[in-house]
Amino acid sequence: MQPLSQISYEPHPLYHMPFDLLALVENFMDCPLDWTQNEGALQDGELAGVILHYTFEALLQANHGLDSNSKIPLSHNLVIPCSPVYNNYTTVKTTLLHKLAYCSKFCAQHQMEQAVDSYASQQSAHFFQSDNNGNLPLHLVCCAPPPSIPVGVYDRRFREKTEARLVETFLTPCVEAASITNHLGKTPLDILMESNSELSKLNIEFWRCVELLVNANPTEANKLFTKEKMYPFMLAAIGEQANLSCTFSMLLIFVSKQKLDDLGFE
Repeated sequence: MQPLSQISYEPHPLYHMPFDLLALVENFMDCPLDWTQNEGALQDGELAGVILHYTFEALLQANHGLDSNSKIPLSHNLVIPCSPVYNNYTTVKTTLLHKLAYCSKFCAQHQMEQAVDSYASQQSAHFFQSDNNGNLPLHLVCCAPPPSIPVGVYDRRFREKTEARLVETFLTPCVEAASITNHLGKTPLDILMESNSELSKLNIEFWRCVELLVNANPTEANKLFTKEKMYPFMLAAIGEQANLSCTFSMLLIFVSKQKLDDLGFE
């Protein structure tokens, strides 16, 4: 049997359509997100829109139980899809940017960054647009599911290096979004931590995501996470892939938010 590490897998179709992602942003950011009803020749970026639409729908169905022990709602409540069933678009607040965020790990990283930068220059207000559940695009990129087969091109190009870059890409145009809670009172960092609840699987790249969100919203440094009820700087300091740089950075923020009396100083 051929070793798993030597098996070649084709990337998701979105990965093959980098330039169409840019055309998608340019031409369809203000349009309803269901292109499946159209007839005739596809416009530039429209095929990417169709693939994005079905990728989004498939991810919602595949991840209907993100974590049965988590307070994160099931994904059909987490993100309301724009499908033919939801034909009243005035009540559906999911934008193209929400879909790009939730499907972001299935796209070429460099082209996703360009698409989001283009979006920021034309529709920056959409970074603060909440869906029907109060989720901003930043909330959704923090729980974006990874490709189901993290080998080959996925393993080499975005499983190890994408997560923090994607969080940074969606955070940079809207740093204040790190402080905004959804309808369940969850910040993007809450979503990130609850979507990655197994400490043994957390790597250096993950802690870089945490550091970015804590720097953007320093009050998060004083929040207790996981069943162990530990502060972010404590969690980043344990395990085989402890990140001392992130630990020290978040520790400084934690200390800066404490009162001297709380630390035992007179």
